[in-house]
Amino acid sequence: MGGGYHSRSPEEFRKFLEESRKQSGGGRFSRVRLIFILNLVLVVLVIGMVARTTLPGAFTVQSSSSKVRMEASTLYVKSSRDGKEGFPTFFLFIKNETDTAIRFPDATWKFQIFLSGKEGLNCLDTNWDVPERTIHPGKIEFARFRVNDDTIDSLPPDCKIKSSEGFLERIFRRAGGKSGLKLEVTVSHKEDKQILTIENL
Repeated sequence: MGGGYHSRSPEEFRKFLEESRKQSGGGRFSRVRLIFILNLVLVVLVIGMVARTTLPGAFTVQSSSSKVRMEASTLYVKSSRDGKEGFPTFFLFIKNETDTAIRFPDATWKFQIFLSGKEGLNCLDTNWDVPERTIHPGKIEFARFRVNDDTIDSLPPDCKIKSSEGFLERIFRRAGGKSGLKLEVTVSHKEDKQILTIENL
């Protein structure tokens, strides 16, 4: 005989039926809850995909500037969030476009960093002392700019990246408009001047 109820007591039989109903009802509730959660996740993903399709720029966190050619070099900047939480680290990339090794930068090159927040808030305005080095033909070298922790701690909230946001918060905030930082690196060399820009860090 299979498993189940074996007692002949009517009272025990009623208890057995009540427990069976409770277990059955609990199972249905768990299944309903699981289906609801899966449907909710699916709806959120669909909303995210629709928002990305209709507002492609709203989800873009640009991390690289355009490239510019100055004399024998191609220059561009990148940002990375590998530094202290809430503030990026910046990198200047230099590619030697000639057939001979060059020394870069010499004393005729100047680099200025300007970082602004919402509504033009001045977050950082400083010189970038790029160390001189030899760059071989066709090779790319980079210089790293890192703000010290004390300076970062003293900056207002609008000058920092809100890295603790959740998935839903990122979707709805970015769908409403860009709110990131803006980096401008001014590169001056003799009579030439170029600005490398990264929007919405």
